[in-house]
Amino acid sequence: IWMDEICHPNNRKTQISNTNKLIRFYEGCEGGKTGYTNEAGHCLVASAKRQNMRLVSVVISAVDSKTRFKEISSMFNYGFANYVNKLIIDNNKPLELSVEVDGGKKDSVLVKAERPVYLFMKKNEKRSVDIDFLPNKNDNVKNSSSVVMEAKKKDFFDYSVELFSGAKYDF
Repeated sequence: IWMDEICHPNNRKTQISNTNKLIRFYEGCEGGKTGYTNEAGHCLVASAKRQNMRLVSVVISAVDSKTRFKEISSMFNYGFANYVNKLIIDNNKPLELSVEVDGGKKDSVLVKAERPVYLFMKKNEKRSVDIDFLPNKNDNVKNSSSVVMEAKKKDFFDYSVELFSGAKYDF
């Protein structure tokens, strides 16, 4: 158990305690929920985030409370040591792609993804990723378009993201 103290604006103090040691001692731990029943034993579900990768781990039927924290820590350590979220599309940079503009002062504009796109994979693993622009039938800068990604390996990765121009244009 670790204790902390909250000081309120009126100088009143509140003491709080937490039995989840991961919150205080595991780098990146965001939270968790402990539990115990006779049937399930000591249980814990927890999440941890480092840089752009969040992991969730679950332990059921640990023999004691200390073991459940140790097991979750081991799973997090393994995940952060062996896996990475690789940035595939950076939403802060225009794609090497232009979209035709209907009735605008420009014939086409460069587009950006609305959010970054990551691929969860083993560290040092090489994957080729093909990115295709698949416009809708009557697509132009006023309508939305999608980028569809596919990882070429034994598995199939299919992901869509909306595109936008990232700049203001007069029409």
